[in-house]
Amino acid sequence: MEQIVFRPAQASDLPAFCDMVNGLYAEDPSPLRPGPENARNTFAELEKHPEKGRILIVESQGKTAGYAILVHFWSNEYGGNKIIIDEIFVLPEYRGQGIACAFFQHLETDYLSSARALELEVTPGNARARKLYESLGFRPVKNAYFVKILPG
Repeated sequence: MEQIVFRPAQASDLPAFCDMVNGLYAEDPSPLRPGPENARNTFAELEKHPEKGRILIVESQGKTAGYAILVHFWSNEYGGNKIIIDEIFVLPEYRGQGIACAFFQHLETDYLSSARALELEVTPGNARARKLYESLGFRPVKNAYFVKILPG
């Protein structure tokens, strides 16, 4: 297996991060149509407030291969910290090489000592991702997911 590294994003990663975010939303459009400003704001917010979460850059053989945005918060229901995988994206040329499985192994090894649960979303039509997540122990929850978008 190729060497896969997960490291915190640095300021020099911002252009590649923004390009990959655009790639994610080109493949899997959001009804909110987030633009490049969202990626820059997320980068700045997590850089300024690391207690909220972090952006991880994925490297394979020393080259940028993807990213993940992790958001942390306390959950009363789970009795501890919950990590939301807000976004995970692997560049197309690196898919099928075990990066996603290595990413979740990395989370369990390096992050879950202080967390009680992982949460993520998957587009209903993304059968490949759904199958992967289920093979890793993720299960749908009974509650429906509701969102109200606030102005501003």
